[in-house]
Amino acid sequence: MSGSLWLPVAVWAVVTLAVVTAAIGLSRWLGQRILELTHVILVVTANITVYKTFTVGPLLFTAGDMTYNSAYSLLDVIHRREGYGGAKRMILLTLFANVVVALFLWTASLIPIGPQDFLGKAFNTLFRMDLRVVASSMISFYLSSRLDAWVAHRVGIEEHFVQAFVLSNLASTTLDVLVFNTLAFLGVLPLLSLFAGQFVIKQIVTVSNFAFILYARWLDRRWGVASAHG
Repeated sequence: MSGSLWLPVAVWAVVTLAVVTAAIGLSRWLGQRILELTHVILVVTANITVYKTFTVGPLLFTAGDMTYNSAYSLLDVIHRREGYGGAKRMILLTLFANVVVALFLWTASLIPIGPQDFLGKAFNTLFRMDLRVVASSMISFYLSSRLDAWVAHRVGIEEHFVQAFVLSNLASTTLDVLVFNTLAFLGVLPLLSLFAGQFVIKQIVTVSNFAFILYARWLDRRWGVASAHG
């Protein structure tokens, strides 16, 4: 990792911990909805910050990979508190929010650039999205998230947490990589290299997810919030 990346990574870790702490803490007074709202905001943010990229050695990461840590940690808390049904509802709600945001950003990018619109070109570069890529992203998000929640539920998100985490993430990241790249880039880019590169990156991100999930679970238990799993 280059020296210039240490400060952003440190800030990212602090911000992630702060967001997770604030969301879980506020849920004691504002209820479960604050967790759900924060999760939706974080996933939408991850899909926007995906346009900011950086490299570590030969691997290309996005800021969206980093943002998703917070979202994944909160989804685990929601799954523990509300059970599999709550996780499924949360995934569907998040998908709907992402579709709405993507549609409005794309629609706004169709507005002609006026003489005073000094940010118009930059905006259009970011948000005049390839609809095939956007649709592929939404489909892969929904299918992989549902698979992740189902595997974690079947293995035992509470009773066998480590096994559930490892197996659900292996299954969901594999499905995500296969579905997204096949739908988005079949006939355009070489798929095998995309599959390999993105799978490695997602496993690295998963390792960092684990640390934040452990923190979120510890905080949730410390503040005495009951789990739907007993």
